[in-house]
Amino acid sequence: MIKIGLTGQTKQDKKDDELRLIKKFRSRCEAGEPLVFCDGSGPIVRDGIRYGGVGCSIWLPSADGVTYQEHTSSWRSDDMTNIMAECLAVRDAIAIANEVDAKYVFNDCQYVVELANGGWNPKPHLKPIVDEIWASIGNITVIWIDRQLNVLADVLSKKASANIENAQLV
Repeated sequence: MIKIGLTGQTKQDKKDDELRLIKKFRSRCEAGEPLVFCDGSGPIVRDGIRYGGVGCSIWLPSADGVTYQEHTSSWRSDDMTNIMAECLAVRDAIAIANEVDAKYVFNDCQYVVELANGGWNPKPHLKPIVDEIWASIGNITVIWIDRQLNVLADVLSKKASANIENAQLV
């Protein structure tokens, strides 16, 4: 599994690492490489129903450098967990990556990154979602990144998980 994390020992070192890596992501995108970051959030339980959200931050090369797009989706399931929301996020991100011709999807959940890349077998309740991931992943690589590098997708996923009125059944 490819990992991109913060290696600094002090808070300032980690902040410097974070800034360096974000600049590196931006320069790759400016050079013509689309990037897709994703995160899942949940569960939120209301009236006995479990909800989760997906957030994706899409970085696209443009004449001005980088154009940012957002994707959110809301889900409900009797067995919604944070891991299920993360799997749904990777599934959505791979679909987006296929549309924009991105080679990489970034996610901050090591377990789900391993699942997506075929390193581990999914638990039974996750298998249908992971099967969809495996069927659509093609040449896309899912890469683990440190949570601090995935802030925008995290914010979007939390916003989506609270949007229970539009939640789709998993």
